[in-house]
Amino acid sequence: MTGWLKHLPNLDSTHLEGARTAELEQPDSADTWLLEHTSITEKEILRAKSSYFRLPFITLAGYHPSQEAIELISEEQARKLGVIPLFCLEEKLFVAMPDPYDLRCEDFIRKLTGRRVKPVLATQTDIKKAITRKYLAAQRGAVFVPESPLKKEEEATAGSQDEGLTELHSPTVKSVWKIITQAIRLGASDIHLEPDKSQVYLRYRIDGILHDYPPPDQSSYLAVVSRIKVISQMDIAERRLPQDGRMSIELESKSYDLRVSLLPNVHGEGVCIRILDPDSTKLELSAMGFDSDTLSRFDRVIHRPHGIVLVTGPTGSGKSTTLYATLARIATRQLKIITVEDPVEYKIAGLVQVPIRPDIGYTFEAGLKAILRHDPDIIMLGEIRDLSSAEMAFRAALTGHLLFSTLHTNSAALAVTRLIDMGVASFQVMAALNGVLAQRLIRKLCPQCKVATTLSSVEMENLELPGSPNDYEVFKPGGCGNCQNIGFRGRTGIHEFLEISPEMRRLSESELVGANLEALARPKGFKSLRESAMLKLLDGTTSLSEVLALTADE
Repeated sequence: MTGWLKHLPNLDSTHLEGARTAELEQPDSADTWLLEHTSITEKEILRAKSSYFRLPFITLAGYHPSQEAIELISEEQARKLGVIPLFCLEEKLFVAMPDPYDLRCEDFIRKLTGRRVKPVLATQTDIKKAITRKYLAAQRGAVFVPESPLKKEEEATAGSQDEGLTELHSPTVKSVWKIITQAIRLGASDIHLEPDKSQVYLRYRIDGILHDYPPPDQSSYLAVVSRIKVISQMDIAERRLPQDGRMSIELESKSYDLRVSLLPNVHGEGVCIRILDPDSTKLELSAMGFDSDTLSRFDRVIHRPHGIVLVTGPTGSGKSTTLYATLARIATRQLKIITVEDPVEYKIAGLVQVPIRPDIGYTFEAGLKAILRHDPDIIMLGEIRDLSSAEMAFRAALTGHLLFSTLHTNSAALAVTRLIDMGVASFQVMAALNGVLAQRLIRKLCPQCKVATTLSSVEMENLELPGSPNDYEVFKPGGCGNCQNIGFRGRTGIHEFLEISPEMRRLSESELVGANLEALARPKGFKSLRESAMLKLLDGTTSLSEVLALTADE
């Protein structure tokens, strides 16, 4: 990696050997050693690298980056990465950076902008000054998107509602699509636009955590909200009542469905956009974080011919994705599978998917009654919300159907208590219920920058781990360009699966409490959410802080 040293003028053999030794001890440290021990300047080092790597070198003092390039990367991101965009040429983005080795930075910019990155060498000092000079002059919140990813038929509909907002080159349209496309490229699940008294906040939920990003200017916020209303088929004139809508976009040959919700508050209308990634429905159960024993037990139960299997957890814990992956695992052309959902989040080939319309009286109960007349083998009910939907679900299961649904409880065993509290008879619950899967999504450490660490004796005691801290190799988050300096990248599931056994079915109603059910399930391989999370900690997938944060109530 130090071949460029030969291109430095007047570098004697002693200094050459010193730089090479520094590089061996710590990668990319030859530059620092030379700057500290010789009179060689940063500019001379970069000129040498320019000659060796055959990359252009630029002095930024008199250079003016194009507005199109500047609008692709925010000031905060440019400062964090230590780069500045220069200009665009076809699908390429030329970026000034001080390190030609930084492939992670290049990969992040490519994902962020959707363009191939071409590095141009410049000194760190030059880049910092250029960032300050150029971004101070640039309009905050301005964006550039070469073409709107809105589907053609929706663009036509939007145009009929408001011609003033459909011009693809208007600042408002550019701003909306920059917000959406940037969120998709960063892997966000939700977009939050929140007006305050003096400014607007833009936050993306990435791997379950909200992160602030540069917002649109407050003076343009009303136009941004109006544009979102138009393309989501909402009433553009209504500002007092909450509204819901949806839209579809195509980006990089993929189609995304967006669910949009508007909520008026004291400072204006807040916007929440949920991004439904079609790739999430292509997951297999084996790729969703199950340990082998839990997956084997769950797989056995979902192949039974009738009964109910529930998936529980809070909103955003991946319940629907797990159900879709489950249906994909058991689906065959010999079985008729019908889903009843509010709304249909993902369209799956081979399934009959029925959307619920509460506004016209078409509820889960009505939908379930209707589909039972269509002779289904397997039913997926989006959610058991109340006694009427619960009773219909258990009646269907007791008449020979296999039914999957979701329920909001904190643990698998509490699902039994919750159903009885709803008003379902305990004998019906225990007769029809086959199993309950509780799940959460835990953040995964970035594999490129996770840092090895050891557990303290107090942590060992709290986690009830035997042995000494040296017996376990665990990791903590670091931070790099690959993970936006967060230390985590992606999420995986942790699970506890309660299989209803004959011993449980014989319990009286007063004995159907979580502790009793878990005690009977232990000999059959039951693991709690904390134990599932601990497996992820000990195999290096996640950190101790994530385990404690996600399973604090255990």
